[in-house]
Amino acid sequence: MRGDPVTRLLESDEKQSPSFAIEKFGQIKLKTYIRMNNEMQSIIKEYYHVIGITPNTSRHQEQVKARAAMMSAMRQFKLTTTEIARVFGADHSTVCYHSSKHESNLDHWPGYRDNFIAASRLCNETMRYKAIQSRMKYVDSQLARFNRMKKDLEETIQSKHYG
Repeated sequence: MRGDPVTRLLESDEKQSPSFAIEKFGQIKLKTYIRMNNEMQSIIKEYYHVIGITPNTSRHQEQVKARAAMMSAMRQFKLTTTEIARVFGADHSTVCYHSSKHESNLDHWPGYRDNFIAASRLCNETMRYKAIQSRMKYVDSQLARFNRMKKDLEETIQSKHYG
């Protein structure tokens, strides 16, 4: 099985109806997954703009350094190696390798620290924004619940002629 959550569900051993993937994975989770992938692509695009490199898949030192720094920055936010690798068009083992070399790279690879700082800042800004959005969504859902509760109580009062 592949590491992709959608693929894992679609290739699972369970008997599947045509709507199985949507029923089990959920439309909302699928949209969240797609949105997260798009956001990671946006962060990477901005990152390469900030560090002044045109991204490619070559093994030139500057390209490898740029990818390694961003992969390590993304790992700080509990993204899986598979999720990160997919965005870079790489294998998860590449992300594992760069993560294992991160500390050494900070100290010994000229320019890596600057790339990592740029990548971390972009990831931090995005994650902070996402956290605020998530909290706002939670507050909105709570307000909706309280408003429904208030309406139900008002209807109860009116139907019982309290007051």
